[in-house]
Amino acid sequence: MKLELSLVRTKVARNMLALFLLCAVAPVLTFAALSYREVGDGLTEQARDNLKDESRMSAMVVRDALANLGNALGAVALGKPAKSIVSDSLGFGAVVLRRPSGTVERRAGDAFAPPRLDARQLQHLQRDVPLLVSMTGSSDPSLLFAVRTPEGELWGRVPLRQFEAGIETAAGGDELCILDHDGSVISCPDTSMRAVVIALGREPGTTKQWKRDGRTMMSANASLFLVPEFGAVSWSVSLTTPLATAMLPLAEFRKSFILGVLLAVILVFTVSHIQIRRRMAPLAHLEDGTRRLRAGDFTTRVVVTSDDEFRTLAGSFNQMAGELQRQFDELKALSVGSLTALARTIDASSPWTGGHSERVTQCAVEIGRRMGLDEQDCNRLHDAGLLHDIGKIGIPTAILDKGGRLTDEELTVMQTHPGIGADIVQTVHAFRDLVPMVRHHHELLDGTGYPDGLRGDQIPMLVRVLTVADVYDALVSDRPYRAGMAPSVALTILQDGAGSKFDLNAVEILGVMVGDQWKPSDTREAAAVGTARGIAADVVWEATFV
Repeated sequence: MKLELSLVRTKVARNMLALFLLCAVAPVLTFAALSYREVGDGLTEQARDNLKDESRMSAMVVRDALANLGNALGAVALGKPAKSIVSDSLGFGAVVLRRPSGTVERRAGDAFAPPRLDARQLQHLQRDVPLLVSMTGSSDPSLLFAVRTPEGELWGRVPLRQFEAGIETAAGGDELCILDHDGSVISCPDTSMRAVVIALGREPGTTKQWKRDGRTMMSANASLFLVPEFGAVSWSVSLTTPLATAMLPLAEFRKSFILGVLLAVILVFTVSHIQIRRRMAPLAHLEDGTRRLRAGDFTTRVVVTSDDEFRTLAGSFNQMAGELQRQFDELKALSVGSLTALARTIDASSPWTGGHSERVTQCAVEIGRRMGLDEQDCNRLHDAGLLHDIGKIGIPTAILDKGGRLTDEELTVMQTHPGIGADIVQTVHAFRDLVPMVRHHHELLDGTGYPDGLRGDQIPMLVRVLTVADVYDALVSDRPYRAGMAPSVALTILQDGAGSKFDLNAVEILGVMVGDQWKPSDTREAAAVGTARGIAADVVWEATFV
């Protein structure tokens, strides 16, 4: 111990120690601070995204509740006794029939006078789908549902208090607030939230922080589109949670991160004090490793061949780098789980796209392996395949599931999904290198693709592989307007465009895979080519690949 104490008293020793701290400890601490800030920003953004996702899920629960009520009234129109739906479990308080003459007959519960309908509402009823009218300004606020029958208009009244009880599960552990298109309250536990929800409605897809009783709250909303199904103007559905609750992962991360950095600094300083009199050459390796670690290369390891205490220091440095790599890998895995779950949710939201992302992933990776791509590129194909259609979260279900050709306006909306997906993936630092694959997987070699009209070598090779896999699965899978094609027919379509629209090498390898009867592990047998649903079986591939 005397040796170490006397060593740090000399000017040379102090200069060497200061130099070591400057080259090793200071950069590590700086990088740790920058890393913490970036991780904190990522977790904060993730908390916002999670609340946005939960608000969208809550909107889906509310829509399902409305659909159940509309279906129940429709069952009465088909002959089911009206008294059977007037119960606490369904929420109806009364059912009446308004005949064409204008007379109103009570069918169950208390009688009430249905409102007069405008031309748009009458036209909606002619489609034989339920009509929804919110009566929030009445003395007994309620929701009114109407369906057309041969006898006239069948109306059902649902008191708001019963409707609120029926959608309690939509809030989870958060506060749920539902406003009509004009800001009228459908359901809201706190009147102070009304102004926040109205403000969020002007900026869809955002979150808002605000104060209530000294606590910071965070709110996110989702628009509930009701025009196609119920002939009503959109509602605004929002969730509110305390900011501290949403940021619990960051608080836990802060404790472990600070402790880990503190222990790492103590370890580096102690080892450097012991090794200061030994050869200085290993310090160059440590400085280089620190520089690479600070640049974000968590695979950095320092190799010291000298048989002395510097080997211990190098091992400590490598242990610290490995711990940082583990923590960032965990964060990446968390991001993978969240975004992959979201992608699967989007696939599962339509009976026509279930499993599409995973099949495309398997096909793209198999093509990449047979092309001789290295493991890193195959991993990028894997991640991009899972996330390539994540932007369809912004596309209305009515367009995704349409049983026929899209109109020009609908096609324009559909073609926004690669850009939406790229914006989502861009927010996650670990996946920024996937942004070009998500954004450009609909680009074609001849420049006729979208969204940027790239052509030829402007389209990266990995994007071309992903495009071939995506088109192939779209062709062999069932769609709402046609049955899935046989693999050989789908391959013929791709071969016709090989070299002009699709990468020639990728198509040729896919041809070998089809010849080998390769199939993704979770796919079902493709249906034989036949008459499509709604349009002819010879539909061009462009109508499929949107």
